[in-house]
Amino acid sequence: MAKKDFNNNRFNIVDLDLGKLPPQAVDLEEAVLGALMLDREAIDIVMPILAPEYFYKDVHQKIYSAIVKLDAESNPIDILTVTEQLRKDDCLDEVGGPFYVTMLTNKIASSAHIEFHSRMIAEKYFLREMIRISSEMSRISFESDAEIEKLIDFTSQQFDSLTTKVFGKKAGNDLSSLLRRSINEYYQRSILRQSGLVSGIKTPVRKLTEFTAGWQKGDLIIIAGRPSMGKTAVVLATLKEAAKNGEFPAVFSLEMSGVRLVDRLLCGEANISAERFRNGELFPDEAHKMEEAAGRLIDLGIYIDDNPGVSMEYIKNKARTLKRKGQCSMIVVDYLQLVEGSKEKGKTREQEVSEISRKAKLIAKELDVPFILLAQLNRSCELRGGDKRPNISDLRESGAIEQDADVIILLYRPEYYGFLQDADGNSTKGMGEFIIGKQRNGKVGPVFFGYNESLTRIFDYGATEENPFTNNNFEKDTYSPGNIDNTNAF
Repeated sequence: MAKKDFNNNRFNIVDLDLGKLPPQAVDLEEAVLGALMLDREAIDIVMPILAPEYFYKDVHQKIYSAIVKLDAESNPIDILTVTEQLRKDDCLDEVGGPFYVTMLTNKIASSAHIEFHSRMIAEKYFLREMIRISSEMSRISFESDAEIEKLIDFTSQQFDSLTTKVFGKKAGNDLSSLLRRSINEYYQRSILRQSGLVSGIKTPVRKLTEFTAGWQKGDLIIIAGRPSMGKTAVVLATLKEAAKNGEFPAVFSLEMSGVRLVDRLLCGEANISAERFRNGELFPDEAHKMEEAAGRLIDLGIYIDDNPGVSMEYIKNKARTLKRKGQCSMIVVDYLQLVEGSKEKGKTREQEVSEISRKAKLIAKELDVPFILLAQLNRSCELRGGDKRPNISDLRESGAIEQDADVIILLYRPEYYGFLQDADGNSTKGMGEFIIGKQRNGKVGPVFFGYNESLTRIFDYGATEENPFTNNNFEKDTYSPGNIDNTNAF
């Protein structure tokens, strides 16, 4: 409790918990241990509820551990076998010898209420853990050099670990159950495909959705490109497509402010001039389109965080909080090289980037959401001769990025580099490529997309800026420029 000091108008912390015993139920611990030695079947009830550390008394932890060992070896569980196991563990004297083990069986007549007693013991353990975590948080908080993000990450991990204990861990599976699940999931995908749907979150381009089966849960997707290749346009199109299909994407915009990001989103949705919007010179019909577009966008469940220089710990904690609220089914970070790296001394930037990509993959797996991480390519592709088409080795500080990523997509616009026609004389104006350089569970190759002049919209190639939804049939082939081998793309 805190007492107010009226002289300086501050509060002094008075620890009134000194002398208090932590939450415990020693009598129930004795009853459960006694019942386990009286009823061989009781262990099957207790094992899913209690672990040795759940017991308050150290001697009870040792006795329960001995009982667990006997059960693991399918040996009988009674006073004599438990005593012998404790002797093998060299801790019989520590628990009070055979007398104390025998005394436990006198505490109870049967195992009738052993499940209820076990849950009471677990509850006391969880309360003690809450006290321990809170005390540790307090200790760290008082340290002058404590990093707030690490403190929040520690707290989240501790409470998540406790939550897992309370609600149970995901059980392992035998091969037969996994085979059944694999086959069932295949037929679900087959049904979805026959209905024109996919198992993942729809991408902004239908051919890319078909190519990848959508953005898949647990996947780390790297979308990389040189400046002006359209990374932000792809982000906006991805967010909008996902949200319009009922998803809740969360974007962490480290480069562009939230308002500027929405400016581009609004211009793309309204299909109006980004330049005139920026200069306040919209024509009356464009202003009307802008307002109509805002009406279509306003209820989309898109979360935008534009705090600069944040770390992966910050992104994880924020996304985890949103996930608990049902407001995060997809994460987008723009972009990797702006994520704050580790503050440990002696680490190179390549090591920091490798750590960032690894953490991104772990977040995707932990939260079971697609994690789209944008990245910059180095200038190698522009220094090469030929068509300047990028490859995976052009990723900046690419050490572990290729290893961690499930999908790597490189952006390329031939028009930007002055290649206005392909080898057959076809125009490349308004045509871009998603070059899929890696896909852990699928094929690689190019997928083409269209974009508008201000690069605020991404749509199917072969569609038009005015009507970007012309090609709405997955089976319909798209135009492939003659200087690109596209035989394996679709």
